Amino acid sequence: MHPVIEIVQPDGAPILVIVQRRLELGREGTDIVLSDGLVSRRHVAVSPAGDGVTVEDLGSSNGTEFNGRPLTAATALSTGDVVTVGDTTLRLAAAPTARGPIDDSRGTVVKRQAAPPGEVTVRAASGAGDVRATSIDLVAREVRDDEDSQHELARLEAKTGGTLTFAFSDIEASTEMAERMGDRSWFEALTAHNTIIEGLVGDHGGKVIKSVGDGFMLTFPGATQASRCAIGIQRAMSEHADAQPERAVRVRIGLHTGEAIVAGGDLFGTHVNMAARVANLATGGQILVSSITKAIAQSSGELSFGKEKGVSLKGLAGTHSVCELHWEPVEDPEPT
Repeated sequence: MHPVIEIVQPDGAPILVIVQRRLELGREGTDIVLSDGLVSRRHVAVSPAGDGVTVEDLGSSNGTEFNGRPLTAATALSTGDVVTVGDTTLRLAAAPTARGPIDDSRGTVVKRQAAPPGEVTVRAASGAGDVRATSIDLVAREVRDDEDSQHELARLEAKTGGTLTFAFSDIEASTEMAERMGDRSWFEALTAHNTIIEGLVGDHGGKVIKSVGDGFMLTFPGATQASRCAIGIQRAMSEHADAQPERAVRVRIGLHTGEAIVAGGDLFGTHVNMAARVANLATGGQILVSSITKAIAQSSGELSFGKEKGVSLKGLAGTHSVCELHWEPVEDPEPT
């Protein structure tokens, strides 16, 4: 049985993490992303060690405490020990009884939810897709909490009549890419990525509402403009990869269209969450759109979409339809 740690963040319920390999925890771009303002980008790492784990600080700004004392070297975590990271605590926990299979090839997060005693819901969290998913969720959460972003959305709402197309994007497996490239090359790759997105968003009438590291939240007055911009981003990133293969990165994008009600209410949160969840499903080099965005954008006749499929989206009830927006150039049909 793999060891399990319990993570308690200042603004959320405890999370159980089955430690099947070395996992990094931090504020951005790590295996487990913590919503704690006192946590560094890469703060602490936990590694399996027999029935327990070892904990090591990754050179964080505010440091890590082990039972109230500074953690200066990799240390074994035993039952009863408490690791403090900012306002977040980690401790060794008993292995849970899981509902459903556990993928032993990677770390797994088990979130506590309302369920019969001894039962929890299992969700994989250490694959590249889920690492970036939490990054996208972080951007969405910061937008909802950021007053300047709310003011900008309110201004756009008044200008567009309330309907916007939301887009989220990020770099697939950015943590691994950064480690492979090294600091200098990664900084140059990230700068090129950000410059491409910021330039194309303006060219297509969109706005950058928030960016955190390699994650972006964008808005557009229409679904067609958003789709064109997403295609432009993928084409530009492909050209950049051809020109500088040593700094090639793969971007994933998700689009959803809805009313922009800016009052911190459920409707606004639902549409932001919907766009983020659609982006979470995408892989590098892919654009996924909700059925609403497809229905609006396909009327232009210039865009090509894949087949819709029903999916479950975290935090949203029911089944939702999404499809791929093809970003390769669409050939004109041969004359009949």
